[in-house]
Amino acid sequence: HASYAAMFSFFFGSSTDGPSPPTIREGHKTVEVIIDDERLQVDVDVLAEVSGLFLQIQSTDAKECPLRDFPGGLDRFRGIVGFLIDSETLVVGDETVLDLLEA
Repeated sequence: HASYAAMFSFFFGSSTDGPSPPTIREGHKTVEVIIDDERLQVDVDVLAEVSGLFLQIQSTDAKECPLRDFPGGLDRFRGIVGFLIDSETLVVGDETVLDLLEA
């Protein structure tokens, strides 16, 4: 998974500077989510269990999933994916609660 780590560090800095990339289980389908020209590879098979959008993507050959105007941008999306896939803590506060509700 070195290529995922390299891609993640390109977007978010080195692995010591931020969260690790979301886990992609072996043999699972992936898609690259694009928000404001930033990209993040995610496990479609896991997200399809909780998201109608990713359930639809799971049944296609799509390699990319542009999410225009995602509330809070890629950082907020990354937090949600980390919570759903890797059981990371999802920080909810005055600055994030509206983005999370809208998402």
